[in-house]
Amino acid sequence: MGLLFWESKIKKDFLVLDIGSEAIKFAFLKKRRDEVELQAWALEYLDEYKSSSLNEEEIIRKIISRTLKRPEFKRFPKDVLLGLSPSILKARIAFVSIQRKNSKVTLKKREANLIQVEALAEAKEKISDSVFESFGILPSALRFIYVKVLEIKIDGYPVSCLEGYKGQDIEFKVLLTFALGQSLQRIENIVQFQRVQIIHLAQGLLNLIGLEDGVFLDMGGDATQIFLKKNDKLEEIGDFEKGGRIFSQEISETLGQREREARELKERYSKRELGEEVRAKMAQILAKPQINWYKNLEDAIKKLNISGLLPQKFYLFGGGAKMPEIKKSLEDEMGNTNSMRDVEVKILSLKDYYHSLSLRKEKLPFSILDNPQYTPAFLIFYARENI
Repeated sequence: MGLLFWESKIKKDFLVLDIGSEAIKFAFLKKRRDEVELQAWALEYLDEYKSSSLNEEEIIRKIISRTLKRPEFKRFPKDVLLGLSPSILKARIAFVSIQRKNSKVTLKKREANLIQVEALAEAKEKISDSVFESFGILPSALRFIYVKVLEIKIDGYPVSCLEGYKGQDIEFKVLLTFALGQSLQRIENIVQFQRVQIIHLAQGLLNLIGLEDGVFLDMGGDATQIFLKKNDKLEEIGDFEKGGRIFSQEISETLGQREREARELKERYSKRELGEEVRAKMAQILAKPQINWYKNLEDAIKKLNISGLLPQKFYLFGGGAKMPEIKKSLEDEMGNTNSMRDVEVKILSLKDYYHSLSLRKEKLPFSILDNPQYTPAFLIFYARENI
């Protein structure tokens, strides 16, 4: 029997497939009357197949095929929620301002629709220009996947919609997710299921309630994503190309180990399974990538459109979040840099927000419940109401 949780809005079964740069996570969620059961779960590392002659696309295809042939994934659902690494799938928030010619006329349906269409088009244009400026990628190479208006203000006052109001200055805050067309096409050629919905973690964070405001950091293999939430609202999103793999690479280069061996040693270090002498040696090795990662985080935060001070709470998740150096650097350095005396860093795992998913039982293996590496997969599932 898997883990049961109440969710009356679920109409079908789901397979969550989270394809990262370092690992692939699976979660099979099965509908049972008005309940959903976490039927099966799995995590497979890509480096375990890299000794073969297969390229990365072939490795991903092989992992998916082998995993879904396991007995626990028998009759997996046709509806797939697909998460991808930030190198392929990104999210940004765009701020758009539009001025009306006649502020004294009440907005009717037609004008409201036209204004919103104009705002969304401008939001896409802003993101396209920003991506071109940062990465040199042409707008024609982008594919926008999900667009949602998060907030509307008329003359500075928040409104739920445009229709029925008067005013001149209209401001929109828009969440957009997008992918590089060629990279996405390669993934779509691999993930050939009947119905696939591409989900970004930002969509899941929109629905994540019950946690204090803070900076959410998803530390994956090759990248770290930044999500700022204030007043229970998603305010800003960013990312940078440094993740948990830089620690594995430093171990590999210093000790002459293969990538898989270095990763496994890093995981044993994170779990405190090594002796004190070895741990001390590892701490010396990992000091350099720790500084490198934190410097990139600081630079990425400076580029965000943030008003006021950062929240004092940081939530870490993803595979790299298990590294003790990351938590320590945030507690020590972020407090000094931002004049925060009480920076609190929390490792975010399923046990911290299962109540938000209305779980009915807690009999989930500790390796899943307390592992921040699985958090992105469950956030993808949690985004289903925003699809």
